[in-house]
Amino acid sequence: MNTFRIAGQEQGVVLSYWDVQAMAVSPLLTSAAMEALRRYADLRLKWREVYTVLVRVSQTGGGLVRYQPDHLIDLIVRAMEDELAARLRSAVEGDRHIHLEDTLQHLLTRYWIIGTHDALRIAARSPAGKVHPKLPSLYERFRLVRVPLAKLKIAGDDALREGGVLVVPAGQDDARTEIYRARSNDEYHPPTAIDERGSIGWHLFDVKTMLPVTIYRRHLSDELLALFDE
Repeated sequence: MNTFRIAGQEQGVVLSYWDVQAMAVSPLLTSAAMEALRRYADLRLKWREVYTVLVRVSQTGGGLVRYQPDHLIDLIVRAMEDELAARLRSAVEGDRHIHLEDTLQHLLTRYWIIGTHDALRIAARSPAGKVHPKLPSLYERFRLVRVPLAKLKIAGDDALREGGVLVVPAGQDDARTEIYRARSNDEYHPPTAIDERGSIGWHLFDVKTMLPVTIYRRHLSDELLALFDE
């Protein structure tokens, strides 16, 4: 394998000289997926059941099955969440170092939210999905998160009275209020949070209730896994 050296200075932090061996990325990703499958073997079967029912509810030709491999992202992110929670519990108070895996967890979390939202949308908008007792409300919770992540807008902002609103992030008593105007170039960037399970969450604004709400990725995942439980 080839070797290369890293040196330099980034954001005031001096990087030492390291000898780094170049490694193939694909086997590392495969190993991560296999480890996540080992840790959460029971959830792999559960995800298969969930997607099987979603296909049946959606009454499509099976195209929704293409989203089923996204459950691997959920399992990998769950492993990262558990590891982050353990790291935060053992961290020295005041230690706020940002690790590369934190950035990767944010990226994979965003991908999982957007991809799973799209799969849920197919099922939720079907005749059977519209009358399901839990599917429409879960889909709306995914949508509350997905729209800001994908469009930098508040979900359903066209319904805002007078086209604007004062936004106060949930969970932040000292947060500064911001004016958000629909049908404008205003961008909406909901603050993020980390819960005790290491899951990323978002302090959002719900247009339907005109109230702030906080939603965590792990909660959405657990709700989806339990969606069709008797």
